[in-house]
Amino acid sequence: MTRQELYIDGVLADIDEQTNVTLNVASNLFRDITQMVGNNSYTIQLPPTNHNKRLIADADIIARRSQFPYLRHTAKYIRDGVPVIPNGIAVLMGIGERIEIVITWGVSSALSSLVEGDANLNDINTDDTITFVQSPTIPTWDDFNANDMVYPYFFALADYNKPLEETDKWNEAISHGWTCGWKRPVVRVPFILRAIYQQYGVTFDFSEVEDVVKNLVIPLVHDKPNALSSTPDAVTLQGTTNVDGEFRFSFTSDNGGGVFNPVTGTATRLQVNDPKDITVSFDTDVEVSTLDGIFLFIHQTAFRVQIYDANNNPVDDATLTQGFRIYKRNETTMILRAQGTIDVSLQTGWSVELRLGWENPLPIYTLDYGNSFATTLLAVPVTIKANGSEEHVQFGQEYPITSNLPEIKITDFVKTLACITGTFPLQPTGDVVRFVPLSTPWQNINGAVDWTRRVIPAYEDERPRSMAYTMQGYARDNNYKWKDVDGYNGELDGTFVVPNDNLAKSRDVITLPFAVPKTNQRTGEARIPIYEISNYDELAAGGTTPTYNIDNAADYLCTAFAERVVRHIAGGGTARVAIGTDGLSLQSIIDERYRNIEAALTQAVIIKERVRLSDVDVMEFDATKPVYLAQYGAFFAVLNIQSNSDGTAEVEMLAMISNNQ
Repeated sequence: MTRQELYIDGVLADIDEQTNVTLNVASNLFRDITQMVGNNSYTIQLPPTNHNKRLIADADIIARRSQFPYLRHTAKYIRDGVPVIPNGIAVLMGIGERIEIVITWGVSSALSSLVEGDANLNDINTDDTITFVQSPTIPTWDDFNANDMVYPYFFALADYNKPLEETDKWNEAISHGWTCGWKRPVVRVPFILRAIYQQYGVTFDFSEVEDVVKNLVIPLVHDKPNALSSTPDAVTLQGTTNVDGEFRFSFTSDNGGGVFNPVTGTATRLQVNDPKDITVSFDTDVEVSTLDGIFLFIHQTAFRVQIYDANNNPVDDATLTQGFRIYKRNETTMILRAQGTIDVSLQTGWSVELRLGWENPLPIYTLDYGNSFATTLLAVPVTIKANGSEEHVQFGQEYPITSNLPEIKITDFVKTLACITGTFPLQPTGDVVRFVPLSTPWQNINGAVDWTRRVIPAYEDERPRSMAYTMQGYARDNNYKWKDVDGYNGELDGTFVVPNDNLAKSRDVITLPFAVPKTNQRTGEARIPIYEISNYDELAAGGTTPTYNIDNAADYLCTAFAERVVRHIAGGGTARVAIGTDGLSLQSIIDERYRNIEAALTQAVIIKERVRLSDVDVMEFDATKPVYLAQYGAFFAVLNIQSNSDGTAEVEMLAMISNNQ
């Protein structure tokens, strides 16, 4: 007699002779991550004893309004001393003559929440950033492999307001050198997988196809700022110059010419490339010492921000000041202190200069009405920061990575990776979902498990208990597609054919949430438009300088283009990295990585058998290992196991017809 123990929330439930637990163990060979469900039990019927009623918090009494049916509960099931379900989730399904419980296991709460939820890639919250610069350094192969986010060599062209399919326009643009002035960063897929783990505690393990995954990159098509975008010190103080008794700061740029550039011919003025709102913060002390008398009063002493227009003329009405106060003084010396912030708006080509001192001569009067005094700059912490746009990351600011990832569900992202790599998920181990190639069961034929003598024959002649010749969910033409945008003509889509006249004509197996860009057929480099140019016809007539139809340069970075997935390839020389669509043809992927599945479905034979399997056999079930049945002279991929408490199981299997072409 089978000895059974069922614990609900750590409490042992009453079990009688009518309690039978049938375990369902499934392979995910023909399932994606969103279809993947944990192993489960069929409805377990418990006797309605007083103990069991207390265990379910009196859910059978309406007046009690028990919350037990609406919550998930821990479960542990032991059969003949074997912990068949060590960590399960129990749900109360109903109460009639008996209490009906269903248990699932193999999928953790974290994984279940992620699969069942609506979390998107851009919901991932990390502090990872990359500085947004106008002229990024082109990465080498070593640079790319050592960094998670880089600027690619060849990323985008302007679209010139013309359809992308007009390749002659592209070629003409290239001949004129009308490529983009700056580029967006791209992010490697392994970084995204690690970020998912950091936030959700779930690992999607693609290590068996690492050679494919590590070369996949996601371009950042959005440029939304957040708290991480606050520009660090945009300039570095190099010293001060005393001009007519007034200090003027000299600077060098810290950000590679992103926000500020020193004005040619002067070390004290900083010019902006495009309209900017900036904030000048200061906490400054200056010492003033008299040489021939004592101080009487101080007049018009200030920290000043002087603005110049594009022609280097002072903009008087834009001059802003913050007065000094006397911090310390004696008969011959005083220390003046200015603290605060000044907000400044600058137009394209305008420049800014910071000054410490006074607006008019003779601001400090001594008792004898002389002006013999010395000034010394003491503490001078001064920072200049570009204020972030609410809509765009600006040059010199930090570009947030995860918040600018595509607005695509995490599970759809994982489905895309599984499709591209030709893999399927094994039953999870805790919070780890391991993906293995679809070909794995065929590759493991030499390690097949022999169940020849375990089969309980249904008939005197050796034939399966039941046979079927179609796999549910498939048609004659099974289509795999990229997202249709930009007039995409489907050249990188794929189809595998199951020549069975009894199937539906066509089925879209999956349409990936990513688009693939146009590519240069000669080089394979991606063409992803991020600009619009207003005067294409003029340029085509011989012009050389594009005119952008937007006033703010940040707005050139259009956010309306589709989310993409690309691969990094050789470009601009073998030592540099470009991006393109090489290796992303779904037809090529199907031909290479799906051929065993395609062959098995071409002459599909699905059988069901009753097999002697112990609980240990069920627990150790490995979907990557095929089963051999000598009575049929064939190997089979196990699709599903229904294990009963009597040591037998109903097993569904697919005959493994191989395609070795």
